[in-house]
Amino acid sequence: MLLIGNELLSGKIRDQNGHNLALMLRRRGIRLVEVCTVEDDLDAIGAALLRLLARTPLVFTSGGVGPTHDDVTMEAVARATGRPLVRDPAMETTLRAHFGERATDAALKMADLPAGTKLSPGRGWPVMRLDLPGPDGDRRIYILPGIPELCLAKIEALEATPGELPDAGGWALER
Repeated sequence: MLLIGNELLSGKIRDQNGHNLALMLRRRGIRLVEVCTVEDDLDAIGAALLRLLARTPLVFTSGGVGPTHDDVTMEAVARATGRPLVRDPAMETTLRAHFGERATDAALKMADLPAGTKLSPGRGWPVMRLDLPGPDGDRRIYILPGIPELCLAKIEALEATPGELPDAGGWALER
């Protein structure tokens, strides 16, 4: 898991997302091999993401997907994976419905996603997934929000979606 945010590194916010994800992965029998925390910086996010993708086929990011100036996760993922940022019409519709008259350019920037990002169907805010086919095997990135309550809701939605995540058949034991 790649946790993103200056607020995590400064101690302003205590991480809950890594713990919640670890619990879900354990229930599914998926071994979590690393939790990495980086600052809100394009190069730091991109370098950490590529390092994790080289190590494991499944990476979860958390944080940096909101409307503020330091939310640069989408741009960092796009750059690291060599994909352009494109305005996703479905995400823009979701944002306009959520914000209504308050739909500013900053808010709509959240609809700019790395090309090929898939949005989960269903109610509310979608789970964002980017599949990366490769010669040495496919990779998958789940891009989750940083706000703990929202991240937990997305983790639960992923776990409840049949066939979305691998299932290794139960509890993963530490080595």
